[in-house]
This record gives sequence, C-alpha cells and structure tokens, in this order.
Amino acid sequence: MQKSSTTCKISAIVPVFNVENYLGQCLDSISRQTLKDFEVIIVNDGSDDSSPKICDNYAKRDCRIKVFHRDNGGYASACNLALENCSGDYIALVEPDDFIDERMFEDLYVAAKNFNADIVKSAFWELTDTARRRSEKLRSLTIKETETFDIGKHPEIFARHPSIWSCIYKRKFLQDNKINFKPEKIRGWEDNLFQVATMCAAKRIFYIDKAYYHWRKTYLLDYEKISTPQMPILRSIEICAFLKSKNISNPDILACLLRRSLVYLKLSFEAASLKNLSSILQLTRRWYAAAQIPKASRSKFFKNSLRLFAAGKFPPFLCAFFKIKLLVKKFSATLKLR
Repeated sequence: MQKSSTTCKISAIVPVFNVENYLGQCLDSISRQTLKDFEVIIVNDGSDDSSPKICDNYAKRDCRIKVFHRDNGGYASACNLALENCSGDYIALVEPDDFIDERMFEDLYVAAKNFNADIVKSAFWELTDTARRRSEKLRSLTIKETETFDIGKHPEIFARHPSIWSCIYKRKFLQDNKINFKPEKIRGWEDNLFQVATMCAAKRIFYIDKAYYHWRKTYLLDYEKISTPQMPILRSIEICAFLKSKNISNPDILACLLRRSLVYLKLSFEAASLKNLSSILQLTRRWYAAAQIPKASRSKFFKNSLRLFAAGKFPPFLCAFFKIKLLVKKFSATLKLR
C-alpha cells in the first residue's frame, strides 16, 4: 500500500540500474530544482557497477534523498517499490540517464495546484547522445489549452512517445484509481500501459507547452535497444486488453494508439531474425484481432496512422496483410448493414 500522509510537494522516483556514467548528472539536476520541498526515492535495482555507491553518496549529502537497494527485479517493480514509499502530493519520474531543467518541478507543481490537475504534462527534449551524433530536438504537442481537459479531447497524446517522465501525477489520483506499474515476464517499455491507464482515468489533464525534461537516447536506430523482438508487440497487445477491460472504444483514442502500435510492429519486425519471425507473425495476428481497427477507422486521426504504410515504412507482405484484413472486415460490416 502507498503511504496516505503527505509530507512534501513532490516525490521524484528514480529507478537505477547500471547507469554510472549518467547518474551524477541526473541527481544533480534534481538537487538544483528551484522548488525545494521534494523528496527523491531511488531504487537501485541490482546494479553491479558503481551506481549503488553514487546513490549512497548523494543520500549522505542530501537528507531528501532515500535509497533502496535490492536484487534486480525490473523497471516496473522498482517503480512500484518507490511508489509505496512516496509521501509527496505529486509524483514525478526521472530516468537515471536523463536530466531536468531547474524549474521543472516548480512550474509543473504550480500548474497542478492552480488547476487541481490529476496530471500535468509538458513538452520535452529528445537528446541523441552517441559517438556519431549529439543533437537535441524539441518534442511538443499542438495543444493550446488554458484549462484542464480529458484524453477524449486530446487523444493525439497517445500518438506520440509515452514520455511518462514529462509529467507529474497527483498521488491521491493514482491511489484512488489503483494505478501502478505492471511487471511483465518479457521486460521493457512498461511505461506504455502506465501512460494509457493514467491518461484514460484522469479527468483533469493540463499541458504546458514548454520543455524541461531531457530524454537521452544513446542509440541512433530505435530497434537497437530492443533485446527481445516480441516485446513491442506484446506491449501493444496489453494496451488493447486494458482498453477492452475498461470498455474504452472511443474511435479517436483507438486511432491514435493504433499509430503507436504500428510503429511498435515495425520495430519488432526490424529487430527480428528468421528464428523468431514466426512468433512475431503470430503476435501480429493476436494484436490485429484485439486492436478494434474498424472502430478506429471512424476517427479523423485514422488517416494519419495509415500514412505509415504510404511512406513505405513496413515490409510489403505486412502491408498487404493489413490491407486485406481491413477490406474483409469493412466488406463484412457492409453486408451486415444490408
């Protein structure tokens, strides 16, 4: 169970695993926040480099930093352990190889209190940091709201990177809706379901069109970081199952999540070898059966999803598979109407 009492304004969760090269920059950026009333909950998830020592050194220097050491259990369970030990009014997540601007906590917290928001989301910087390239690109949304909204009004949030770390979340909102991270047998990208669950449950979302968070990518091609090719498709299947369990069938929400799923399918096929191609094809069929594509096709966002095909982003046989399946479903629906 999460703590019920509030002792600070923001609890920052930092799950750590073998990030000795970047951890200092991350913790320094948190320590320099202009909002001083916060705590940092670090979970060292079985690191075997110098990360545990770095965590302990920062905790000795700053009483707001608490460190939990444990055997490796994965990102999701590490975040859950941190959630159980948070006492802040709002929750922030900071990846240990990223860093944040000094006004992030203050600006997002002020907005959260002014609008009584369940979630405050901001733009972010995508930092490509490799031996061949170092560049930064702004990632923002075309949301021009001066009040809070729900995901039904701006489902395009789902068409972009989950970026759960560019938000703060009201802790009571997470508790009341029993939202946490779901550990999976095949680990990776557990932030996807957390994002969908929080955004779908939130009644009051506020967006700040300013970037504070620097998301570091140490690779040029997205599929380079995928250890298990089946993982991206599995995350999409889990999201489909969640939507069904909550009876969510809004065409705009489905269409925007469809775009993300198609990107994930592409990454799975790019990371696949002949050895696991059959498994990925089977998962693709499972995903297609659960994705509510005919309902998504009613949305104004549907064409944006299909542009991925038009741009030649997928293998020809996969494009043919989807087009034939969609035509059959549409034809069948037409016959039923008659």
